[in-house]
Amino acid sequence: MPRDHRRLPSPCGSASHAPVFCPSPTHQEALARLHFLVAERRSLGILTGGDGSGKSLVLATFLDELPSAQRPACLVNLWGLEPRDLLRELAAGLYAQPRTGDDVSSLWQRIGERLRANQLIRLRTVVLLDDADEASHEVLIFVLRLLKSQPGGLTLVLAADPGRLTRLGGDLLQLSQLHIQLEPWERDDVKEYLQSNLARAGGGLQGFDDAAVERLYDLSNGVPRWVAHLAELTWLAAAGGCRDFIDAETVESAYQMLSDSYHAASAG
Repeated sequence: MPRDHRRLPSPCGSASHAPVFCPSPTHQEALARLHFLVAERRSLGILTGGDGSGKSLVLATFLDELPSAQRPACLVNLWGLEPRDLLRELAAGLYAQPRTGDDVSSLWQRIGERLRANQLIRLRTVVLLDDADEASHEVLIFVLRLLKSQPGGLTLVLAADPGRLTRLGGDLLQLSQLHIQLEPWERDDVKEYLQSNLARAGGGLQGFDDAAVERLYDLSNGVPRWVAHLAELTWLAAAGGCRDFIDAETVESAYQMLSDSYHAASAG
């Protein structure tokens, strides 16, 4: 009797849940380089990768891996922030005790005092800034000022799309001491992702046959976000049809659903 997939949780998460980190070689290498950056007391590193490559997930995973008792750290997304917003988020993330009425000058002072206090007790502060290529020029000026004002006690990481690196400005690019590039997944990475998530969900390792894995890899171009999204839709399609396994035809059908949905949203 075919297994009832509807009784099993989806192995690949969903848009309403936080993504699960998959230890693929490119992501593991990025994490190792980020740890090196901090351990060697380097001031600035830049993490690059295309849309959906997992930059945000790598930064969040790295933040979780840092021992909080030893390294004060925070993660801020720069998209759409004004300078005061940036300083408020930094002050809150670094426990600099910002107040509701603090202006830019007050926030800057609180952050500086916190960074100097960390340095006095030999704690290196780590600041991770996501979507740096989406930041305004005014915000990037504050980022540069922060970096130059704390050369000995701060490690800063900027995440950006490689095609928009020039938006960071020449000064930040020249000060970078390590460039970390996330590459698309290989076929084996996709297979490992599917297998590990199926095992976690209790679905066994036989959920996707080899042809399905190959087709999913080709259609997603190995981009982690699209691998996860297409795998989720494929799983739902298989569940709706009470299939005992997932083949290339099921992947193709799910991809068509995804494409139709995307075009409908674009037209709307």
